Amino acid sequence: MTQKAKQTAKTLKKNNGGVVLLYGEMGAGKTTLVSNIIKYMDKKIKVTSPTFPIINKYADNIYHCDLYRVDDFESIGLYDILEDKNNMVFIEWPKNLEVKNAVKITLN
Repeated sequence: MTQKAKQTAKTLKKNNGGVVLLYGEMGAGKTTLVSNIIKYMDKKIKVTSPTFPIINKYADNIYHCDLYRVDDFESIGLYDILEDKNNMVFIEWPKNLEVKNAVKITLN
């Protein structure tokens, strides 16, 4: 998982932002992977699960979302976050959300 985290962090840095869609069953390690990716970018940021707050904002442009219980993406401001191409957005349980040029990662 560390190699995948490092590779994804490099891609996000190179592109000055981007979206990562994370697929996998509960407990597959989605939040852990996000934590590892963010550590490659800023070791001071502490990543926590966005299960209850739905969206965690870690820095000016780093967001971590959990859409497991969300059907209306607009109501939580997700489209506004995605609109800024300099944002780094990690989305767990993306369901039917389509994001052009997103990095898609499936964990088993």
